[in-house]
Amino acid sequence: MKISQLLESKPAWEHEDPLVRHKAIDERDIEDSVLARLAASDPDPQVRIAATRKLNNTDTLVRLAEHASLEQQQAAIERWLTLVDATTALTDIDNEALLLAVASAGPDEQTRLAATARLSTREALLSLLETDNYTRVHQQIADRLTEEQDLELVRKRFQEKDKRVHQIAKDKLAVFRDARARSEDLRQQSEHVCEALESLSIQSEDSAMARRLDALEQRWRDLVQDDNEIADEIRNRAEAAINQCRERINQIRAEQSARESAIASVLQQIDQLGEALKADAGVLAELPARLAALNTQWPDSPDDETQVTTYSRFVKQAEQAIAANERLMAIDLEQSDQQQLQRCLTDLDWPLDVAVPDTLRLAREKLGTLQDDSEAIARTRERRLEITSNQLEEFERKIESGNLKSANKASKTLTKSLKEHASLLPASVQEDFSRLTQRLKELRDWHNFVTNPKRTALCEQMEALVDNETIAPTERLETIKSLQETWKSLGPSDNPEAQQLWSRFKQASDLAYAPCAAYFEAQKQERAENLKARETICAELETFNSEHDWTDPDYKALASLVSRGLARWRKAGEVPRARFRKIADRFNKAMTPLQERLNAEYERNKQRKNELIEQVRQLATDETAALTTIIEQAKRLQREWQSIGKASHRTEQKLWKAFRAECDRIFERRDQERDTAREQTRAAKGGCEDVIRRFRALIDSDEVERGDLRRFRDEFDKTAKEAGKAAPRKAFTAAVKQAEKCLERRARAARESALDEIRRLSSLCRKLEIGELDAAQVAAAWASEIDIDGEILQRLETRRDLAPAAADQDANIESARLLCIRAEILAGLDSPAEAQPLRMQYQVDRLNRELSQGKKDSRTPAEQFRDIQLEWYCLGPLPVDIDDLVRRFNNAEQALGRIG
Repeated sequence: MKISQLLESKPAWEHEDPLVRHKAIDERDIEDSVLARLAASDPDPQVRIAATRKLNNTDTLVRLAEHASLEQQQAAIERWLTLVDATTALTDIDNEALLLAVASAGPDEQTRLAATARLSTREALLSLLETDNYTRVHQQIADRLTEEQDLELVRKRFQEKDKRVHQIAKDKLAVFRDARARSEDLRQQSEHVCEALESLSIQSEDSAMARRLDALEQRWRDLVQDDNEIADEIRNRAEAAINQCRERINQIRAEQSARESAIASVLQQIDQLGEALKADAGVLAELPARLAALNTQWPDSPDDETQVTTYSRFVKQAEQAIAANERLMAIDLEQSDQQQLQRCLTDLDWPLDVAVPDTLRLAREKLGTLQDDSEAIARTRERRLEITSNQLEEFERKIESGNLKSANKASKTLTKSLKEHASLLPASVQEDFSRLTQRLKELRDWHNFVTNPKRTALCEQMEALVDNETIAPTERLETIKSLQETWKSLGPSDNPEAQQLWSRFKQASDLAYAPCAAYFEAQKQERAENLKARETICAELETFNSEHDWTDPDYKALASLVSRGLARWRKAGEVPRARFRKIADRFNKAMTPLQERLNAEYERNKQRKNELIEQVRQLATDETAALTTIIEQAKRLQREWQSIGKASHRTEQKLWKAFRAECDRIFERRDQERDTAREQTRAAKGGCEDVIRRFRALIDSDEVERGDLRRFRDEFDKTAKEAGKAAPRKAFTAAVKQAEKCLERRARAARESALDEIRRLSSLCRKLEIGELDAAQVAAAWASEIDIDGEILQRLETRRDLAPAAADQDANIESARLLCIRAEILAGLDSPAEAQPLRMQYQVDRLNRELSQGKKDSRTPAEQFRDIQLEWYCLGPLPVDIDDLVRRFNNAEQALGRIG
């Protein structure tokens, strides 16, 4: 060849034959600019891919990764990742299109995950979901999506494809639903509280309104504290209702304060008016007007019952006083005779708390005058003289005996008698009394000389008692009584010194007794309350006895009533001594018939329970009946025991103890048998757990075989029969599943390895068929350590051995086209337009075959495609230019995934 021709010839990478171009790219060092041109514009896709795989310019590779076909895009990404540090490069790249391309077609899972993590737009993430990818990539996308509509789309798309992705979307959608539910619950709660506040704000006076407002307002504050979702309209309504409630409460409190002030004023006026009536009867004249004024000031409905009672009692007393005064004014003293006056004064019923007016006093005096007639006066004088004479003689004897106390008493009696009956006695009686009084004076002077020092000492003791605050009220009272008795024993004395000492002693006595008065008043009130409590107890017992239906008595209620009545009676405390016997008799009278009825019921229950005890005792000693039957009968007797009422307290405890002891004997037998069975079950369960432990150890070593699975299942089933329900079947089932997964994983790995090896051998055959390799090179590379099905290996070896010879390429190409169509149908891909007639014919033939022969392929798409793959790789020689068929088959293979 001439040199000019050599210079004018084209380089091999520009040859018309794409195989030559492809070989040139693989075998020669070509400039990056040429490779970039070939990768971008060469008409053959395999040449473009080959050029892409040798490019060194990362920018060019990035552009190809963004815009090239899927296979070239993947090649560009793989080449780009070999030229850069993948981790650093992906971290520094912000090109969304490149990142999307790497995430879609990266060489491995980790690279795709890293690229997906760098995607920043929702649109990119959603578009990546539309491509086939690793499940962890789809999971990462589902984790990053935040829009509810996007998550709903993911949930629907992956519901049948990827359960993990579907679950992530479902869980995140549940968060949205929970948030809406919380928002709705908050709305309902806020509206409910708001309506309650509004309802409360329009209520009338209510003593609990403030408390209810505090509770509702606290609930409202809790709702709005950290939440801004409550509508402004609800907030405004609630705050307005709260303010209105506060205003209403303040108004109610002001009204209550005014009412209390009015009540206090009326009660004070009542006290003052009562004191005035006691001191001056003339107040009666203005009492009607004062009472009318008080009625005007008194509120309509006071809350305190004690205040109402005080006011009502005074009004009643005042009205009685007014009525009595009106009747008194109607009496005619001048015209009334003794009988008329007696009747009027009897009907008058003058109140004790009102001072006696002059008119009433005059009426009484006139009545007394009218009652004294002359005959009565004469008899009275004679009798009075006799009595007075005897009193004078007794007075004289007491003076002579030196008994000053008795003499003073007699002197007072005589003084009063002489004063009252002076008109009935002669002057000599008065003279005798004067003489004896002089002698009494002399006796007093001597007595005072002796006793005044003792009185002084008693005063000092009483005064010391006043200052002693540690002494108890009862002890203080006894001491006061003792000192007073000692004082009385000294007798009376009229001299000034003794009177002063008496005043001193009396004042000290009053001061010393003051603490006792409050104590005994409290005791008095307590006894009165205790009496009311005891009367209430008696009334309840009497009511129960009279109203209870004794034809169908409720003994449980009766026992409770009697027990509660006795307990309350004992707890009631002391009552006034004068009332104790009467109330005790009433209690006993009310309690006795109830207790008798109850005792009769106790006796009946005692007999029935003794019968049950004997029955359960016989069961406990029965050795013939089955234990289960005995236990059922014992339980029946226990239920029957519960249905029987109680016996008396002490008897009930003894009966129950005896019944329980016999029952325990029965159940102890059951427990012994149960413990024995439980121990056997526990041992069997331990055997099961040992089987599972050895099984898991074999699984973890990754040495489990299918025969091991059968062997351990038989061993577990045998041991589990003894363990029964206690056998850990779930744990063994989980171990079996784990073993099956392990076996399946190993089988899948073996199948994948075999398929990869079949691809390699098929590739060697292909290169031998197109002349890229010779037979020696293929033979040198043919050896393999991976097990391949013998029939497949034989077919591949036949293809290898026939490769140099002529072959029916036309038949093979038709088979290849049909295999591509079958693969595209399984993968759900469209076939090119030129392949549509063949695809239609294949589908019609398959339908006819299914309808006429009833043969329908029930295998999974993966199983069907595996056969297609094996046929494809064992097909035999094909023309050189089958890139389109290879691309179609590769697309279908990628869509279906690697078949395991």
